[in-house]
Amino acid sequence: MKDHIRDYATNAFRFYAKTGMSTEQYKEKIRKEALETIAKREGRLKSGGSPTEAMLINAEKEVQAHIAEIMDLEAVEKTLAEFKSKSSISEEIIKEVYFTDPDKELEKGDISKRVVKAALDFHMSERSIYYELKKARTLFAYNRGLKL
Repeated sequence: MKDHIRDYATNAFRFYAKTGMSTEQYKEKIRKEALETIAKREGRLKSGGSPTEAMLINAEKEVQAHIAEIMDLEAVEKTLAEFKSKSSISEEIIKEVYFTDPDKELEKGDISKRVVKAALDFHMSERSIYYELKKARTLFAYNRGLKL
């Protein structure tokens, strides 16, 4: 049976690893880049002055334009925090399988190879690793508000 959220959740975990920052840091990065772009467009030099209200509003609009990414990051953070609070091995499995080389495009068999490695590293069966990953994806989907 096809897991309809598998690819989406996998990509969200990988996006989280790729950004390498918290949701708040990511939002701040978007705001900062938007303010810099607006300042350049308006011909303002970096004078250390405060941004105008219009600039702040436009920066907030840019954050809202990335709301899906932000919600994905929040759901991943919440998922990892829930596993951490339960002292679950799932958090480490997620990191080993999904966080490895997040900048590289996944190729056929990459996840399977990482599952085999995780099974050896954690002294678990491959089936158990896949089960833990499914739990993580399901919890992510719940935290993200996706239809299960």
